Amino acid sequence: MAHYEIKAEDRQFSFDKEHKPVITVQRGDKITFNTVDCFSCQLESPEDLIGDIDFDQVNPGTGPVYVEGAEPGDVLVVHVDDVEVKDYGISVTYGVGPLKENSEIRTKIIPIDQERQIAKFNDLEIPLHKMIGVIGVAPAGDAIGCGRIGDHGGNMDNRLIQKGATLYFPVNVSGALLQIGDLHGAMGDGELDGAALECSGAATVTVDVIKDFKLERPLIETENRWYTTAARDTYQESLELAMKDMQKLMREPYGWDDTDIDIYLSIDGHVEINQGCDLDSMPISLRVGIPKQKGKNLIK
Repeated sequence: MAHYEIKAEDRQFSFDKEHKPVITVQRGDKITFNTVDCFSCQLESPEDLIGDIDFDQVNPGTGPVYVEGAEPGDVLVVHVDDVEVKDYGISVTYGVGPLKENSEIRTKIIPIDQERQIAKFNDLEIPLHKMIGVIGVAPAGDAIGCGRIGDHGGNMDNRLIQKGATLYFPVNVSGALLQIGDLHGAMGDGELDGAALECSGAATVTVDVIKDFKLERPLIETENRWYTTAARDTYQESLELAMKDMQKLMREPYGWDDTDIDIYLSIDGHVEINQGCDLDSMPISLRVGIPKQKGKNLIK
């Protein structure tokens, strides 16, 4: 299979069916997406504050990539082969999150030790947890900014999207039009002040297509677990969607009725917050996970 590489300059600021593909790839091909940080490298020192940047240049996604054979009604499979970040990251406060009233607007440049795989934060060493923040496909309708999250993916800010994970996206338009950006050196669940360890870098993925499978929102497979994801204006709405998606996906492989699935999820399922730092202006994004069981794959 072929291996392609896309320059960071080939980036977009929305997911849009009208974007012209940068490249066309086949099922099984590998693509390396070079990316800039979520601020498009506009913050280079502690003196550069977020209020001074051009917000039209925030959260770009490199791409899009047209995947041959991906058509509406199919599922795009994206396996994360690797995530690499540069030798420093940036984190900021910008008037977002539960502690915003107690925090100044600040930019921190945080060195990264590649050999030891740690970030140096003041007198602490934080282990790297390299992940993809923005990943998704074009929606069928109007364009959606890369800083937003939706059923197409987008600014998912899910710390499980790291090396070894496999993501499944509903295909809305021919070729799917995959974009990737907003790499993080580390991020806690919830991204509590609205920014992670924001890094430029590169993400390498392998793509495939599952034909004729009904999927409404992204699904994530890790080494040991399956996760449905959803993002809506309230916790209740997000939870209900993610739970119902999990219930629907479990019916066939588990052979249980909906009531047994409901009982099981309360015993062995988990709810985890992806992004929930500012509920006044952002949807709350969460995931519902269950352990993987032999012979019971949620998607084939």
